[in-house]
Amino acid sequence: MNQKQFKCLLLFAVLMAGLGWASGCVESGSSAGVATQKKLPKLFYHCPESGDEAITRMKELVDGLVAEGEVPAPIEYTVREVIHGTGASGHSHYYLIKDGVQQTEDDEEEHHGDIESSEVMHTVQVDAFTELYDVVQWLPKMALKEHLGKQQWVATKKISDEMLDAMSIFDEKKTTAEQKRELIRSKSKQFGDWVEQVESQFGTASSKTTGSSN
Repeated sequence: MNQKQFKCLLLFAVLMAGLGWASGCVESGSSAGVATQKKLPKLFYHCPESGDEAITRMKELVDGLVAEGEVPAPIEYTVREVIHGTGASGHSHYYLIKDGVQQTEDDEEEHHGDIESSEVMHTVQVDAFTELYDVVQWLPKMALKEHLGKQQWVATKKISDEMLDAMSIFDEKKTTAEQKRELIRSKSKQFGDWVEQVESQFGTASSKTTGSSN
């Protein structure tokens, strides 16, 4: 398999895996001005923008969960939901609101014609356990995005799979926050080693890129 075929295969795998990522963990959403809560689809606004950001966040989460004291506070953001149509034919678009400003433009209105539209604001929280699981899950995608070589991508995917396997109880609804935290604490050295190994893979790719530009 040549490098071009390998990259195409990876892109296909990432697209297919996105279906799994979209249902990985539940985010809580509360609708302002609406009597009942609505379960939002999986949103990706807590996805790290880069490998460095992912590694830094993993370190913060693992350190915070291992340390004494309160569980790290959930991250929270506001989402504007624009709903087009009603019933089975209705669909929604979601937009991140940061510091009171929408981060992306609305979809073109002409795509929806004269369809009746409405909007709702949601406050979304992502707890520390869900965030850690998601960041680990996104590592192979980050590796692909940053053009790591085949060897580094395979190694990153292996580490990600091992970490996800260790956190498999996170997907069990009956598992309490304390049980999840105890798991991280009982494997704190292993988690620390995994984070270092991931950092090494991204660092290797970075040093090769820097070296090739000289």
